[in-house]
Amino acid sequence: MLSYSVTVIVPVYNGEDYVKDCFYQLKEQSLSDIEVIFVNDGSTDSTQSKLQELIKGNDNFKLINQKNGGVSNARNVGVSQAKGKYIGFVDVDDIYDKDMYEILYNNACENNLDLISMDKIGNFHELTILNRSEAIKKFLMSDIGMSACFKLFRKKIFDTVQFPLGVQIYEDCYTVYYSLKVSNNIGILNTEKYHYIRREGSNSRAKLFEKKYFGAIDVVNEICKDVLNDDKSLEFECLRRKASTYLRITKIYYMRGAPKQYQKDIESIISYLNNLTLSEKFKCFSNFNFIRLILLLHCLPLFKLLISTIDCK
Repeated sequence: MLSYSVTVIVPVYNGEDYVKDCFYQLKEQSLSDIEVIFVNDGSTDSTQSKLQELIKGNDNFKLINQKNGGVSNARNVGVSQAKGKYIGFVDVDDIYDKDMYEILYNNACENNLDLISMDKIGNFHELTILNRSEAIKKFLMSDIGMSACFKLFRKKIFDTVQFPLGVQIYEDCYTVYYSLKVSNNIGILNTEKYHYIRREGSNSRAKLFEKKYFGAIDVVNEICKDVLNDDKSLEFECLRRKASTYLRITKIYYMRGAPKQYQKDIESIISYLNNLTLSEKFKCFSNFNFIRLILLLHCLPLFKLLISTIDCK
């Protein structure tokens, strides 16, 4: 059976404006031994026809069409068809450098890594190799990003790990954590090759707060519970991860219209943050987030002003 060094999986829903650029970015990757699987997740626009035309004559590109099942389902379907030794994921509307997968793959092979991620640990362009417990600690402290993009996963990881169905937010966080948990050697390469793009109309102010955002708290709580079942010494790291997630959800709530039907839920989150000791507040938050927290707890109008003038830009 034909195999590849890397399989890149691209879930797409109504991405007609982006599939061409995405296709050529992946076609022009400097790593030639690459398989690309587009999973058209029930698009209602011209995504399917455009992808069918683009991949003609490119045997290493594959298109799977399915009914809409969400990003996690689309990624799981792609993984089930992947023939690469390592698996990567990209979003259809983002930008990444031509040498991204070559750099990730070469470092993974040379160091027998189960997972490699591009994050800011160590000196610039330096590879830091971590064991499982070290990596989980870094993940809880947000030193390892929770996105499945800008990473490579050894394919065997997905024998036991999947993207969670029914989770609408922080699904990557769940999958990255459980991938770290079954990995022995994890590499962190301090370089930037993947660039998120904020498209017109995707500004934080353009979307209303939805109930799904509370799902982030459920995901983080589940992860922290699992961590502490294995290692009680990571209690502070779990507290920090939970506190930062709670503050983030509160910030999104006020950035996106503060709908009254969720006010009691937000008040419960604020109560949790308020009950942290002063020492915990100092330790859990960076300087700027500490300022956000103090304003949230003691001067809500200034908190709203801060996030409307700085965070929404």
